[in-house]
Amino acid sequence: MEHEPESNEALAQLKDMLSGIVAGGTAKIIEYPLDTLKVLCQINPAGQSFSTLQFTKNLVQQEGVMRIYRGLSAPLFGSCLEYFTTFWMFGAAERYFKSMTNKHELNMVEIGFCGAFSGIGIGLVLTPVEFVKCQMQAQHTARHYKSTMHCIRYHLGSNPLNFTTGLQATLLREVPGTFVYFVAYRGSTRFFKYMTDTPQSDDASNWMILSGGAMAGLSFWGLFYPVDLIKSHMQTQEQYVTTATAAAASTGNTSTATATTVMKQNQSVPRLIIDRVRQYGVMSLYNGYSVTIPRAIISNSCIFFVYEYCRRCLDKAI
Repeated sequence: MEHEPESNEALAQLKDMLSGIVAGGTAKIIEYPLDTLKVLCQINPAGQSFSTLQFTKNLVQQEGVMRIYRGLSAPLFGSCLEYFTTFWMFGAAERYFKSMTNKHELNMVEIGFCGAFSGIGIGLVLTPVEFVKCQMQAQHTARHYKSTMHCIRYHLGSNPLNFTTGLQATLLREVPGTFVYFVAYRGSTRFFKYMTDTPQSDDASNWMILSGGAMAGLSFWGLFYPVDLIKSHMQTQEQYVTTATAAAASTGNTSTATATTVMKQNQSVPRLIIDRVRQYGVMSLYNGYSVTIPRAIISNSCIFFVYEYCRRCLDKAI
């Protein structure tokens, strides 16, 4: 829907927030298994050849079906918060642009800038949530934690700045990504209306919303997937100091060995991408891509459909 200036801006923002929360929560429950598989494929050793179907089969056989829902609580909260922020900031920006320019309909560039504005907020909100999510999804990091809350408490106690891990990559994904995201969605729905001789002022039909959401998701992930892969690697480095006690067979004494894995946080995202391409090749940037495509279609179709439905219901009720 087009966000027109309303007499009560606070109420309009509240409706955007509530609709975004419901849309984000619904989509996350539906697509979380594919999100888990995406992360596990991304952090799988780049030099190792594997089939996504075989990888999924082995995972379920070894760890059970519920393995793909491990760590859901943090991303479920995060998804609600993400789309709360997305539609709140985008809607507010669109109404502001229209009131300042006295336009009934913004062009695609203006819509893109409204999306990019929301991307700044999304990046700041999502980074700590995705850090916890990735820590719980990856086997080599999840083994350190008893639960999602244990993971959160550990990093709050040891170093709260751990929650900013991957911030640069998240902003590089979200700011230009949401520019493209909303341009693809709004451009698709306007095109469908044009092709079916539907007035642009009318609400988009259900199939237009679902198709537009799918195009938005494909555009976002098709262009910015490599940045997301690097973010996953940054957020799944082991940050524990592991102490192991071993008996020395030759002396019979007990010695303590401490092994520490240190993150390379001083490296920029472009440098990490270049290093990965040099070491493993360009295609290593697309590990898990076959999982991401159906996830992008399902998730974003659901997000826009639920958002638009909730927003219309709230407009009628309030």
